[in-house]
Amino acid sequence: MYATCLFCNLPLGANETLEHFPVGRRLAFDAAKGRLWVICPHCGRWNLTPLEERFEAIEEAEQQFRDTRLRLSTGHIGLARMPDGTDLVRIGQPQRPEMAAWRYGRQFAGRRRRVIIGGISGAAAFGAVSLLVPLSGLAAGMLAGFAGSGAFVAAISSISGGRIFFCQRFVRDDVGQFLRVTPNELPSVRLVGNADAWALRVPYTDRRPSLDARWSDWVNKGSVAEATLTGPVALEAARRLLPVVNGSGASARKVDDAVRLLAEWQGPEHAFATAASRVHEWAAKQNFGDTGALNFLPAPVRLALEMSAHEEQEQRALEGELADLERAWRDAEEIAAIADDLLLPDGIRARIAALNAKL
Repeated sequence: MYATCLFCNLPLGANETLEHFPVGRRLAFDAAKGRLWVICPHCGRWNLTPLEERFEAIEEAEQQFRDTRLRLSTGHIGLARMPDGTDLVRIGQPQRPEMAAWRYGRQFAGRRRRVIIGGISGAAAFGAVSLLVPLSGLAAGMLAGFAGSGAFVAAISSISGGRIFFCQRFVRDDVGQFLRVTPNELPSVRLVGNADAWALRVPYTDRRPSLDARWSDWVNKGSVAEATLTGPVALEAARRLLPVVNGSGASARKVDDAVRLLAEWQGPEHAFATAASRVHEWAAKQNFGDTGALNFLPAPVRLALEMSAHEEQEQRALEGELADLERAWRDAEEIAAIADDLLLPDGIRARIAALNAKL
């Protein structure tokens, strides 16, 4: 099997998903017609694989696709993400459509990497300061405490990422007014309600400092009020605030736990109502005795709520990606049909028939 693209001659990559075909990071297969392609990560062209190397790999790909829950299928094409990051593109009649939460795995992992890098950078910066600037015992202790805090890690990670991690967020209330949520108020945003209805209680700063105020005044000053948001307004606020609450990312294990929760919930309204009904149960297991602050919900729950809040947008994005894949597949299929039908041996036709019988 070739390891470089037939069109651009660049490497196709490797995978650990298919034992019988370890080439490529995105593979497309059509079990009904006995086709297997490797999609080039550089030019996006579909490389048709040799006949003699396809069939065990196609059977293996079909089984792997069926076994994963992290997939989405439309009328003619499906997309699934494997544990090693390999994408499988399945051509043919769809299985049950599912929310493809695998997209979030990359996002949460990226956030986590930035925080870890920020922590290392912060420790290095503190070491440099301690060497260059003689400090009193009290001042050194305060600086060391700040360097070890989450705020310092977040600040450094934001700088290392080239942008401010979080200063403030604006959310709309039920009458369309913008509410300013600063870092001081964010830890007090709470999920309340029961299994039938839920709401988001959002403290906010209702007085803005003057335009010539210092930056610290903008972040910290102003009297605090609280709004109770419900329905679509609460869901929109959750979309804006949860990425900040989950800003430190998550490990692959926690993302997997979140995906399992997401599979149990039936849409965002059900997700938030279910979580709201269980906040007292979770609080009983916490030292803080908290009763609903988003910050103190179990990490998989916070991640799953963020996924659920963005489910509709993710669905549209994935369907757009699948539409692009379907257009590319139709072009590749025309060429594959001609190539495979040229002097196709009877033994190969029998293998294709056997594959069809298993579907």
